[in-house]
Amino acid sequence: MNDNTLQPSPEVVEAFERVKKAVAGMVKAIMEAIKPLVDWIVNNIKKVWDAIVSGLVPGKWWHLYKHAKRYRTRKKYERKIRRLVAEIMRESST
Repeated sequence: MNDNTLQPSPEVVEAFERVKKAVAGMVKAIMEAIKPLVDWIVNNIKKVWDAIVSGLVPGKWWHLYKHAKRYRTRKKYERKIRRLVAEIMRESST
């Protein structure tokens, strides 16, 4: 019976193991480097959202979302803002 499967040499297997270790070390270093940024974003997500979105929506919407007396009105404008941001993101991704 003729077996046509390829068997890697021990040198190739060893080289892939070294590459695997190197990539794992790089991923660990990258994760350690971006951890402070991720922690800051997690702790300040509401402020980050406000800073990004406040420039995208009409001023009236933003004011009513933040300062309307009734919950129903705040909720209405929050949803309008979310829809607008989602639409902007959809348009920018295509």
